[in-house]
Parts: sequence; structure tokens; C-alpha cells
Amino acid sequence: MILRTRNDRGSIAFPVSGSLNIPGSERGTRLGAVQVNVVDYKPFISQEGIDPSEMQAIRDDMRKLIDNLRTYTNFMTPGDDKVAANIQLANNQIGTHLALLLELGKLDDPFIKRVNIPLPRKFHGRMVSTLHDALVDLGQVDPGGNIPNMTRNMVHAMQSGLFPDDGEIDLFTTPEPIYLDWLDHVDSSVRDRVKLTRLQIPHRVGIHVPYTSDKPGGVGTFGMVTPMHSTIANLATNFDTLRACNHVLVSESLSTLVQSDEQRRQFREFQNPSSAFREQCALENYNQMLNRGRMPIISMNDEEMVKYLLSIERRRALSNTSPSSSDEVIQTPSFSSPFDGNRAINDSTIDLVNNGFSRYLSSITPHPEDSLYFPASVSSGPFGGYHLACTPDGNRYVVFSSTPNGTGTERMLSLVGDNEDIDIKKKHTMGAGDSVASVLSLTQLWNLDRLMKEHSQNRYPLDPKFSEVASMIFVSLLSRFAGEILYHSDRCDWSSVPTDRFPQIVKTIIEKSLKLASDTWNKTEQTQVFREPDWDIDLALWQLR
Repeated sequence: MILRTRNDRGSIAFPVSGSLNIPGSERGTRLGAVQVNVVDYKPFISQEGIDPSEMQAIRDDMRKLIDNLRTYTNFMTPGDDKVAANIQLANNQIGTHLALLLELGKLDDPFIKRVNIPLPRKFHGRMVSTLHDALVDLGQVDPGGNIPNMTRNMVHAMQSGLFPDDGEIDLFTTPEPIYLDWLDHVDSSVRDRVKLTRLQIPHRVGIHVPYTSDKPGGVGTFGMVTPMHSTIANLATNFDTLRACNHVLVSESLSTLVQSDEQRRQFREFQNPSSAFREQCALENYNQMLNRGRMPIISMNDEEMVKYLLSIERRRALSNTSPSSSDEVIQTPSFSSPFDGNRAINDSTIDLVNNGFSRYLSSITPHPEDSLYFPASVSSGPFGGYHLACTPDGNRYVVFSSTPNGTGTERMLSLVGDNEDIDIKKKHTMGAGDSVASVLSLTQLWNLDRLMKEHSQNRYPLDPKFSEVASMIFVSLLSRFAGEILYHSDRCDWSSVPTDRFPQIVKTIIEKSLKLASDTWNKTEQTQVFREPDWDIDLALWQLR
């Protein structure tokens, strides 16, 4: 089988940039990652030769399918636009529609749902032998999956000189050909820093089709993805390698492999779970914190975070380990933007956000660490996102940054230069959340305090608290850049950002962060509100009490 991908247009052996010195974390610079790869098919990414009415027909039909699954089955819940299913080709002769069979539910007694995806005229009348043959000509084929997206970002950070010099990656991966072909073409000076262990687990398949959405922008992506496979059994003999890492990127929790209290205090997971493991991660994180484990790092959108938190609270109420009022358990938390339509702070929204984070921290409680760290990020969709920050002295802060307003997006995108992959007209959510999560992972490997002080060049206060404020703003702004770049790209990783430009972009964001921190330094208001003028981004920072 020939796998045709966009990488066929040439090597991706980019030169390694060394123009930005990234000091490594005192906690170590080894990154662990455990991934089950996905081959992602993205039909109709390019709309060349497709009539707008044909695209609208596809989006409308996919919306009808989603509504049907939400209403008449328990395989999708309101708000979800992804379904786990084994996918088969229903017909080798393709006419006006692509016919698929989705096997939903129990593997030994599946519910079979036939899906007919309307095809633009340019794709009518083909004979195919496999699902791959049917999909490959419809659009784009990429390596995908939450953790694979993140590890590709980390490798690109290495290529760009944004990884500490002594940093390495211990990668445990399924032997999926597209991802491994991509990795093989990485420059050897970077490839040699990725220690590869192959897991004998099948890879997954994902098909991502646009649909008519009620969310801002009017277009969402409906994902049909084969179910997630567990990695636990394959990792048991390799756990000591992962335990030696700063943190480990996982989709499912590895807590069952932690054998002692000492290991539990040292081992940290960065969980970016697929839908299949989100509930499990929530419950296992709660159980682990009862045994005083290190606080996991999580990155989710607002809808996912609400379900995640409620799962923990239901378990907490059943276990009676810590009494809480019935109002706390019943009230639905919110992580909406703290800014209203007039770009003013909405105090009632801040109260709701504080309530949500406080409830999370009452169950998953951070223990003091020797440096600033960010245990959680929550995306508010097209409006921006939150980061939760914990300081060595035990204080907790919330920082929010909005997506760019007005022409701010164009000025942000201009930093990457002329680029066929990134265009303000493109709007694809795939990979944007994983991009923000990758920023959060990098901050675990960087010494942010040293990074801020080295770039301040004595122009700003030397007080450690100033460095903390600047670091919080920096992580928030870098996340906005990372998410926005992916949103306006066909890709699901950072490879569209030129390696020789990436360090300068990070320097620019450091400068912006130091300037904003100095503008708010020593102000007494409980909530600091400020605006980044170039990108026209609103930010809010406050202490969580």
C-alpha cells in the first residue's frame, strides 16, 4: 500500500536553529511520551474545484448525522462532535456518495450505522479496493492523535532550538508508517535525541469531515475515529525509563504502574486524554491524589473540563473522603471568557471560574514545588483560554488571554512570513488544543525564571514575584500564538512555523510579556486587566483565593 501524504513534496530535514538559549528546568529535561498513532484523513480540506453548494450539502448532511447520533443513541452526547467506531468501506464502487459502515458499541455485538457522505462532482465515479484508496484522493492524509500531535510539536521545538540543549525524548509509539516516515526524515542531529521504543499495538484511523455547527464560525469538524487501545501492558517493563523523565505525555493514566509512595511522589503525567480515557483519567487522578501523588498536568477545552471535574466530584461524593455541600456537586462549573462583548471584565464570570478551579484544586490538590508550574489549561474555544499557575510559596493564580481582535490576527500571523500552510481564511480547529498543551509541556522543561531574567537585561525589576508575573503572561501569550497558528493552518502541528523564525517569535513574546508585567507591577487591584496592543489581545490575571 502506498501512503500518499503532503510530505511527498520533499524532505523535512530542517536546519537546527540555535539563536535562543533555553535554560533547562532543574527538574530535568527528559520528556517521556506514550502514543497510539492515528492516520488522519481530512476530506475536502482543499475546496479547489468544489462548488460552495456542494460543500454546504456535505456540512448539512453531517450535521443531520450528528443530531441523529446524539438523539437516538448513547454513542454521542450533546456538545460532542466525535464518535468512536470501527470504520469499514461499504461499497467499492463510488458514485455520488462515499458509503461507510460505522461499528459502534460492543465489539462482539456492534451497532452498525451506515453513513453516506455526499461527494462533490469531481470525485464521482471511482472504483477502489480499500478504505485508504477511497479516502486518500479526497483530501489530506496526516499523522494524527493528541499525543502524536504533541510529540511532533516537541520535535519541531528541538529543530527550532527551543528545547534545552541536553533535552531528549523517550518515545513509546505504535509502528504506524506515516508518523515513522516523518520521524525518519527529521535531521539526524535531532532524530538521535528521540529514543524510540515500538509498541505492538495497532494504530487507529480517523476521518474528519466538516459539518454545520452552532458554534461561532458556523463550521465544525465531525470526527469518526477507531477506538483507543490501552498501552499499560506494553509499558510495564519500561516504566523505570518513564519514571526518570521530567513528565510523561499520555492519553490514558499510567497510575496502575506506580508501585510505591516514593514513585508516586516523583512521577508526573501530562494527560491529554482521548474521549475514551477522559473519565478514567479523572477518577485515577483523584485516587492518586488521595495517596499524595504529584499533581497531574491537564489540558482541555471548557466542555471537557466541566465533565472531567464533575466526574471527580461524583467519585468524591461517593467515597465520602471529604465532605462537600450538595450545591457544590450539583452546580455546573463554567470556564467562559471573563470579558464581555464590550471587552470589559465580567465579575460574575470570574466568580464562576474561581468556583470551578477551586473545586478542582480541593480534590486534586497541589503540593509545594521549587518553581512556578502550570498544572492546568482550559480553552474557551474561539474566545481564548485559561492557565492555572502555582507558585513555590503556595499561591495560585489564574491568567486568561483572549484570541486576537480586529487586525491583531493578521499581525500575529505575519510573524511566520510567507507561508502556504497558514492563511487567515483557513479555520481548522484540529490540533489547536494539542498545540496549547505542547506549550504547557515545554514550560515544564524550561527554567522560566532564568529565561525571563536573562531577557530583562536589568530593564525590569529583579524581584522573583515580577518574574513569576512575566512568566504567567508569557505562557498565556505563547499559547495564544500556538493555538491561533494551528487554527489558521491545514496542519495539526507546528511544522508550518519556520525553524529559523520560531526563536525570534518566542523572543518577541518574551518582550511583550515583560512589558505587560511592568505595566501591572505593584498595582493593588485584585484583578489585573491589560491589553497587548500589537495583537489586540485582552488579558486578565488574578490570585485564586
